[in-house]
Amino acid sequence: MDMSADAQDTRCASAAGKADLLGRTSTRQESNSLRSDGRNVPIDPAYRYDMHCHLGFVPHPREVAEEAARRHVRMFSMTVNPAEYQTMHTLLNSCDNVRVGLGIHPWYVEGSADSLSPKTQAMLDNVLAQLPQERFVGEIGLDAGTRHGSTIDAQHVVFERIIAACCTSDQAMHTPDQVQQRKVISIHAIRATDDVLDCLERYQCTVKNDCIIHWFSGSSDQLQRAIALGCYFSIGTRMLQTKRGRAYVRTIPLDRLLIETDLLAQMSTNYDNEHLFTSLYDAYNKVESYRACDLTERIAHTSARLLAYNVDPRR
Repeated sequence: MDMSADAQDTRCASAAGKADLLGRTSTRQESNSLRSDGRNVPIDPAYRYDMHCHLGFVPHPREVAEEAARRHVRMFSMTVNPAEYQTMHTLLNSCDNVRVGLGIHPWYVEGSADSLSPKTQAMLDNVLAQLPQERFVGEIGLDAGTRHGSTIDAQHVVFERIIAACCTSDQAMHTPDQVQQRKVISIHAIRATDDVLDCLERYQCTVKNDCIIHWFSGSSDQLQRAIALGCYFSIGTRMLQTKRGRAYVRTIPLDRLLIETDLLAQMSTNYDNEHLFTSLYDAYNKVESYRACDLTERIAHTSARLLAYNVDPRR
């Protein structure tokens, strides 16, 4: 573990009391942060953030989103192709506690580097056309694992085109006063971590945007490289089942640490909405136990800033 993480743990361990992570409303009073314009903005440490989930894969996405709102849970929901994005965006647009990412998951890419399949090319064209207006991007990435490695060359084309578009000034989304906003990009990297980081570095993507690597599975050296580049990391219970995953959680700087549920195994069987929330609370509890401190408010600040909720922009 680096010295900065040790120092942060020491400060964090002195926090008074652990927040209730069982889905009940916290009794802690809301704290206030001062915005750059001089107005106080309430920061609610009771909120939990699921920074990588797939509401499009649950039987009743709107029902889950509404239950999440009642539980003070905010979510960054991935999509695997533009069609799913359109469906989820329409269904969840009025749910203020959900941000929907525009994505092409590497598992859905077909073809070769020289010739993407017509379906993949159409998906890519669709995403590139929408990117200038979208702030939230995900899930995109590379997967060179056994099941999907045969399309890795085509995946490279799709991933690089999307990253390049996210980093091109005339592709960037602008606010009404024409100030460029950073995109938030959730990235899948399986047996291709260096290739993902090479691409992010080539386009200075972590300088221009906020990049989250979900369920990091690379080497220790690759983790240090990703940290140095400025990446964030979303951690779930399945990552914490491995010795390496637990070691990484102890190494990642506290201000880069996020929580996720991803796609729960129970979704393929008798899915119950409670599975998602149980997984989320369990991940918070486990991460806090490995870091020996109360991370709830720190994670809330980081996650709220990334998802464009009202927090002090200086934190």
